Amino acid sequence: MSRLFGWLRMFWISFFAVASELIEINFGLCDTIRGGIRIGLIRTYVHILSMKGTYLLVMALHKDASVMVGKHGIIHFKKGYYVYVGSALNGLEQRIQRHLRTNKKIHWHIDYLLPFTEIVEVLYKENTRREECSIALLFKRNFTDIPDFGCSDCSCKSHLFHGSFKELSQTANDLQMKKYLI
Repeated sequence: MSRLFGWLRMFWISFFAVASELIEINFGLCDTIRGGIRIGLIRTYVHILSMKGTYLLVMALHKDASVMVGKHGIIHFKKGYYVYVGSALNGLEQRIQRHLRTNKKIHWHIDYLLPFTEIVEVLYKENTRREECSIALLFKRNFTDIPDFGCSDCSCKSHLFHGSFKELSQTANDLQMKKYLI
């Protein structure tokens, strides 16, 4: 019986070793007595480490669009490239994955715009403090902002910016953000 549990333990270690950056595994041996028979059980705790940080969604809008954005009403968007600055201090990867899904409940301003766009690039920066406002300020200095978009929880003027793909990408690269594989 102990060989079986040893094999199972090695299997779980091997299985999760591939994702060692995201998963931490703790093994413990638990002895119980059931009907006078001692049984060794392996109790496994898997803790998925949650990435925290700031992300950029770089989107292409292939034609002009008028989009109803919640309480803001109709906002007119010009054809071109947009970058949305967001943060997730509890589950960065889950937030990015949510934005990439097409079938979801509308929750944020960006959810109204995404069906009209194509996400062409996602960039992220891991951090434990909220940097989205300082990054949004940097984009505001260099690009056209969409007033009051995506910033209802802060004092920023916007978290959505319009500009050329090359310039938006260069600004993102200057921030030393990593590319998220779509």
